[in-house]
Amino acid sequence: MTNDMSAGGVDVILDGLDLGSHRGWEAFAERVEKLVATGCLRKIPALKGKPYALEEWYVEDKTGAIFIYRIPEDRPTNIWERVDPFAPEPGPVPERPSRNVRELDLRDIPVGRMSRRDALSLLVRLHMMIGFGAVEAVTPAIRALPGELTETWYKDLRTGIVYRLVEGYGENDSLWEPVRRSELQAQTQ
Repeated sequence: MTNDMSAGGVDVILDGLDLGSHRGWEAFAERVEKLVATGCLRKIPALKGKPYALEEWYVEDKTGAIFIYRIPEDRPTNIWERVDPFAPEPGPVPERPSRNVRELDLRDIPVGRMSRRDALSLLVRLHMMIGFGAVEAVTPAIRALPGELTETWYKDLRTGIVYRLVEGYGENDSLWEPVRRSELQAQTQ
């Protein structure tokens, strides 16, 4: 980097630095101070949200670009980041991409034990999927003992996979799982 910081300005502020080391961070802090001293950068108040305790905001006068400078701590973080103060705040990242309920299939439902409340919620979803023509209720080959468990089978019309919902009356006695091929073959005989 040249001695004339204003020539490259903010575009070259990170050039040649190892920000993982304390020495690299100190060199970076000196570069920020030089850019402020030459008038390339101006420190400004935070423009949105509550700023992090060790966070400073700067604007590059030449371009109007806004940057956040974070003093590194024990945890890793970006110490220099260009920001758009008018961009919407990011929302929580979903576990999987959300899809229209009409595009769901039974593989989208996690298998395993579940609470009675989750089983009832699953039943609502299954009835919606039946209404959309994506799933059909199938008669199980062997019925569970009456009064103890309720077992219903559902066939995904897109994939052909059959799943069972075994509803128990205890808190975590319900189960959602694919039906084994041997059970399906017993049903057709």
